[in-house]
Amino acid sequence: MKVRGSMTVTRTTHKSRILSVIFLFCLSASWAGAAWALPYYQLRDVSGQRDGHTVAGSQWFATVNEGRWTTPTTWITYRDTHGGDAPGVTMVVSADLIHDFSSVYLDDPQHNVSMGDDASFDPIESVYLVIKEGRGELRLDFGNAYAHHTPYPSSGTQDVMEDVLLSVPDYTTRVFPNSPQLVASGDRLSTEMSFQADSPQSYGSSLGYLTFRQSASFDQVSEGYRESIKIPLVVANVFDGATEPGNELYFDITVTDENDVVTRRKFRWGADEDVTHDFGTFFMIRPEGSAMPRYALTTRITNRTGTRYRNQRYDGSNAAYRDMYPSYWAYDFTPDLYGSLPASFQLDSQSQIAPGLVTVYNSSMDLTYGSSESFRLYPYQGSAAPRDLRLAYRKVGGMVPYGTVSASVGGAVPPWSVTAFAMTFVDSAQNSENTEDEIARYAGGRPVMPWGYALTGIESSYIKADAFNAFTISADADVDLTTSDDVALLPVHVRLRVSRREAPLVDRWNDIVNADSVIDAFANICAVWVRSPNAAEQDMNLFTALRNRGFSVEKCVQAFTHDDFLYLDFIVLLADAVSQTSGKTAFCQVVEDDKVPYILIGDGRVDEVWSLGFYVALSGENPTPDPAPGPNPNPNPGSSGGGGGCSGLPWGFMGLPPLFFFLFLFLFAAFSGTRSRKQGS
Repeated sequence: MKVRGSMTVTRTTHKSRILSVIFLFCLSASWAGAAWALPYYQLRDVSGQRDGHTVAGSQWFATVNEGRWTTPTTWITYRDTHGGDAPGVTMVVSADLIHDFSSVYLDDPQHNVSMGDDASFDPIESVYLVIKEGRGELRLDFGNAYAHHTPYPSSGTQDVMEDVLLSVPDYTTRVFPNSPQLVASGDRLSTEMSFQADSPQSYGSSLGYLTFRQSASFDQVSEGYRESIKIPLVVANVFDGATEPGNELYFDITVTDENDVVTRRKFRWGADEDVTHDFGTFFMIRPEGSAMPRYALTTRITNRTGTRYRNQRYDGSNAAYRDMYPSYWAYDFTPDLYGSLPASFQLDSQSQIAPGLVTVYNSSMDLTYGSSESFRLYPYQGSAAPRDLRLAYRKVGGMVPYGTVSASVGGAVPPWSVTAFAMTFVDSAQNSENTEDEIARYAGGRPVMPWGYALTGIESSYIKADAFNAFTISADADVDLTTSDDVALLPVHVRLRVSRREAPLVDRWNDIVNADSVIDAFANICAVWVRSPNAAEQDMNLFTALRNRGFSVEKCVQAFTHDDFLYLDFIVLLADAVSQTSGKTAFCQVVEDDKVPYILIGDGRVDEVWSLGFYVALSGENPTPDPAPGPNPNPNPGSSGGGGGCSGLPWGFMGLPPLFFFLFLFLFAAFSGTRSRKQGS
């Protein structure tokens, strides 16, 4: 709603209401089925280069629940936004709050369409004020509209409010006047409010409240009891200017596939640079012959500068740009923490990426073309050149799905899911990059995967008290091994969804969410552990094992947060193979196929069963193993170790009591010395 002047109170009589209803029916034919053009407020630049476009400065708007007749018998209510420059365009509210004790009303005859100018259908839900460098003002007028809500006019003076309380954290605020005032019917009382941030260069939003205390003059049983009404007030402090290093836009992009989140990335981007952001690998585990998926792309852009920005999508088919219309706008807060705020609202389309707010776009990713999505960003009406954002990703196909098994938790988000599949290795040339040869060097045989396999034997399991998101795989290796050198291989996509409610994460969740590397922040607290029931050293810290082999955990495990869960995604090539180092746990290596890393893990025994467990627990070193259970059934030396990746003396000697161990060393040294003297003589 574009407000061009101070809002005033218009009183209506019973007769005018009847005429309004008659007029409404006369226009019913043209109204039936018509689509209403909703007059949402246009939020403009707060600051920026004054090169011909309008710089409005501080602005306010209110979200209100408005009602309208769409047909003579159909009444609808919806959320609307109305506002103006601050403090030049005054916010006018009704003073007669004693009739229903539930709402404060926006008194603006310009945005009431039918049933006269009755502001009682516009209860204020929230108020927004955007200022630059932590300083601003807001003018609030109280109109005495007692007759405005009744069919008969009244005269005389009324006590508008006993007082108005203003409170905003991290701000010094003042209200004048702050004492009871008397206002004649049809007149208004102007209240000046000033805001001064304690830290002017701390940009972002603060949630405060406008508390309207009912007039004491109406404190009568017949009229109702005196009470207070609190309206949320969001004050957004923005940088005085356009984006620059240190004051970029905040991007939060989520990719979903049929309502299941695929990945999420958070980063900063300014309109002074071109950026390519890596979204990792998309694994297309789909039935053969099925169409490419069309992922949904939700882009949330937080703007803490004083300049609007335009976001456009590049369409490669016609080498043109197309505007992206925002789906909605939101306040710069985590929605679940402030239930009093609306989760979304609408502004005029030219508000674009508005100062102090979060702008949300919804689009799609057509994976049929290319390997990136392109956007262009620039100030809405500025002279700066457009800048490009490319979302780079890789698509990996050639996979035959065997099925997915998830934890059954009665409709809640499952803590884990496992998808098994057969894959075609791309690196198959007869050279050092042959993926099958690389697997054979680690697993002791060439990999063979089943075909037409039905996935079973995966279920939640109790491993130990401090473990969560725990499950075990115990699946029959139904594979036709043609030679004794073949190794049964089962590729699985593991997804762990760790709730922020888990005890180790409760106090550290914000550290994880705001970290540059989510996986590194999580690894400082917890780790993914692998349990091999077939080895003496049962538990292996997967993160430590990867690092000890010179691999980046971030490249092998994709991590992101979404809806109060931490997602961990990785591909495991599960081999029915024994560790190549005697007495150690299942070995861990990383093989790359077409430069995509896969975690190769042997389950510790050749028994035609894929058997391993996965769980999340606190980070730490691998536990001290028990004595080795016996000779290694496949004692082929290799470069792969288990657990922390270290190898040393045979575990049999380490299991001896210290006295016998040192006695052995003494006898060995004495025997060696005697033998040397004999040779010397």
